[in-house]
Amino acid sequence: MLRNTLIAAGLAIVPGALAQNLYSNASPDPNTPALASVSSTGSGVPAPGGASWSEVGDAGPVVGANAAAGFAAHVGGPNALAYRIADDVVVPSGSSWSVTSMTFYVYSPGFSGASPISGANLKVWLGQPEAQGSLSVTSTTAAPVVSATSIYRVFVTNVGPAITSPDTSRQIWAVTVPVAARLDPGAYWLDLQLTPSSPNLPLYVVPATLANGRTSAGWNARQQVDGAWQAIADTGKSALASPVAQDLAFLVAGSIGNVCDSVDFNNDGSLFDPTDIDAFFSVFSEGPCVPSGATCNDIDFNNDGSFFDPQDVDAFFSVFSEGPCL
Repeated sequence: MLRNTLIAAGLAIVPGALAQNLYSNASPDPNTPALASVSSTGSGVPAPGGASWSEVGDAGPVVGANAAAGFAAHVGGPNALAYRIADDVVVPSGSSWSVTSMTFYVYSPGFSGASPISGANLKVWLGQPEAQGSLSVTSTTAAPVVSATSIYRVFVTNVGPAITSPDTSRQIWAVTVPVAARLDPGAYWLDLQLTPSSPNLPLYVVPATLANGRTSAGWNARQQVDGAWQAIADTGKSALASPVAQDLAFLVAGSIGNVCDSVDFNNDGSLFDPTDIDAFFSVFSEGPCVPSGATCNDIDFNNDGSFFDPQDVDAFFSVFSEGPCL
């Protein structure tokens, strides 16, 4: 479960409004990723000038620290298994997101070059990816916008038994994938796979990282390893550490708009169904719901308080064509 940080919940933004960061997973600030960026490690080693560390989460020497710096999400190759990685995001009741992009944080150990990533496939699901009953909302395959950050991922530096000195071999890259999707209130899963810029180059997505802790209630990210999905758990470091669930660090950008009714206007369980068009216009003309016996929604489709309003027609057809609420 993701912890919401939402800008201006319920604020109506007109279509065409500029995109903004709507959400940052596990972060109190929607513009700041949950990377626990610091100027010096827990052991006191300063970061290079103008840079910062993202140190693997720990809960102190007694409880222990996490062991993994990231989780694989790259396509397979002659000498590499195929991985995908997924996490959930909840659009709260009373809001609607017109999403334009999602940003993840990735490193490739020892990489030096223009970019370690050449492509991305991002799927959005209602329900866990590929699980029975889950619905595919949208799928995007694109060349993402990849930007080098001045943050370096390092292993924990103050929990033994073996301690690794921090270094700059795991530069974090911001990977922004374009998305065109309208998300009504509900629980969605983001399912990501990355294509490296050269064959067999490993790509690791950085998990959400806390300043003083290894996990948080409701964290539930998943990873697909060679076709099989499984929950992600960090096994931990120290004699007393036990496996704990992980989440991912990511941002969602777009705009917040009106909340339209479901496009299943006659509530027959079939979405984007031509009978919903017939039902909508029958009710708009003050006729009965169709087919006979069905129960239609009220005609204020965009919930602006105005009934039998031409804008409800515009909103219905916008949503029916998978566009934003108007």
